[in-house]
Parts: sequence; structure tokens; C-alpha cells
Amino acid sequence: MILRGGGYSSRRLLLWMPLWYVAATWKLARRAARTDEVVMAMDFEGALPAAVAGRLRGHRFIYNCRDNVSMRYRLPRYAKRILDWVDGRVMKRASAVIFPDEVRVPADPPRGAVIIPNAAPEVIVAGTPDPSVLTVYAMGNLRRDRGIALLLDAAAEVEGCRVLAAGKCRDAELASRVSAEADYRGVLAPADALALCGEADVVFTFYEPGLEINRRAVSNKWADAMMAGRPVLINEEVEKARWVVENKIGYASAYDRNELVRTLREIARNRDDAKARGARGRRLWESGHRWDVMEERIVALIEQARSPAASL
Repeated sequence: MILRGGGYSSRRLLLWMPLWYVAATWKLARRAARTDEVVMAMDFEGALPAAVAGRLRGHRFIYNCRDNVSMRYRLPRYAKRILDWVDGRVMKRASAVIFPDEVRVPADPPRGAVIIPNAAPEVIVAGTPDPSVLTVYAMGNLRRDRGIALLLDAAAEVEGCRVLAAGKCRDAELASRVSAEADYRGVLAPADALALCGEADVVFTFYEPGLEINRRAVSNKWADAMMAGRPVLINEEVEKARWVVENKIGYASAYDRNELVRTLREIARNRDDAKARGARGRRLWESGHRWDVMEERIVALIEQARSPAASL
């Protein structure tokens, strides 16, 4: 453990993040680089310390860019440009840069850019959908900007619609609604949350489109749903919604309560279509979106970064 106590999306992070960068850089820089070692740096928060320590001590690192840092916040244009410039310099120092999808790759791709999509492991799903109700499963971060309040509002207008939920809800008022209006199973281990897809007719993956990072969302839940053989429900403002619709592995709706109500009613009227879309998703998962396939690619990338040629 390097540092803890900064909270989550809180003002305290304004102080904690600079402390993190200093502490993480110091921890890495105290160690001499080893020829058999590669640092896997997660996001900008891990890559910046790795880049600075690498400059000082010769550490090699892979930048695993899950969420592009300048896309996460509403920033003035000049601040975004500065952050993009710093991020670009960090990427240039990396042995490789992993992106989860093409929509996250910068306009000027860094040397060593690699696409390794999100993937799900094989998990035995628990239960089957209740044919008497439409079950919509929301898991992970249960936040307003992930559409959970919108889903609760829409589900209340659809006869026989049940919201199944699992995950962390840090908003006390919203958490009270989730507990009262949904079948809330609490915070589960990842495998248990994934297994719960078995009870669902569709997996909910909405992102409030005001933020660029949300419009370019690449959700882990898509691979989870595909593995479980369940269709996904995505809002059409997300760039990857077209991919979901074109592959017929789910449904797209506008980030709007009335449109979501209409889409939920459409799914409820045609359960066979939902099953067919889920089956297509499962076949797509089997064709390459499995974790064991992506794990092999990551291991190969690490071995490549460790090779003597990578340090030249």
C-alpha cells in the first residue's frame, strides 16, 4: 500500500492526488531498475510516476490506459491541452500503451499503441430469468451519471419490470432509493456479481453523455453480459452503441426516461428477441472477448517489454 484515505470523487482528492504522485514516484525511484522487471502502470495516476521514475532509474513500464485522463473532467480548453500534452509525453516514454478500444486512442497515436479489449472470464451464471417479469440488471458503480436513477424512474412506469442491482452506491439518498425500489444484493465479489447475470433479461449500461469519457465509454459490463449470454442495454449517445446495435447483441435507447420506458416495453414484448441477442453476444465472446485470450496478449506484451531489444 502506497497511500490511502483520499476518498472517492471528493474534494479531499485535490490534496491527496499530488501526495499520491510524489509518494508513488518516490517508491519507484528508490528501487534500481531490473532487467527482468516491467511496471504495469494503470491509468495516468500510475503512468506519470512510472515515467518520472523511469527517467531517473531506467524503469521500463507499460501504460495501461483504461480512462484517458483529460476526458474524465469538464476542463477549460487550455487545461485539456496541457493535460493532453503531459499525457502524450508520458505515453512516449512507455514501452507500450494499452487502450481498451479504438475510440480511446488519441488522434496522434503513441508508438506502441495496442488495443486489448475488456474481457470477461468464464463464470457459471446463477439462476434463470423469471418469465413473469422483465429483469434489468445494474451492477458495478451505482451512480447518477451511470443512469441508475433514470432506470428506477423508467422501471416504475413499466408494468412487471424489476430492477436487480449489485454494487457500490456512495450517494446516501440514491442508495436509499436503490434499496427500496430495486432487488439490491449489496456489494458482491466480482465473480458473484457476474454470476448474477443469470437472473437478468438484459444488462443495463448507461452513461450520462455530458462527459467526453462517458460518450467514449468502453464498459466491462458488455463483456460480462456477452459471457453470460445476456443482451446489453446502452444509451445511444455512447459511441460504441452503434457496435452493439450492428452486432445485434443488445439495445440502444436515448438517455431519456420516456425513451427508456419505450425500450423496456419493447424488450418485454419480445423476450425471444432478447434471448437471440444474448446468444449472439455469447458467440462473440467465445470468438475472442474471453479473458484467457486477452491474458495471453497481455503476457506477450510484458515479455516483449522485458526483452533486451525493448531497452534499446
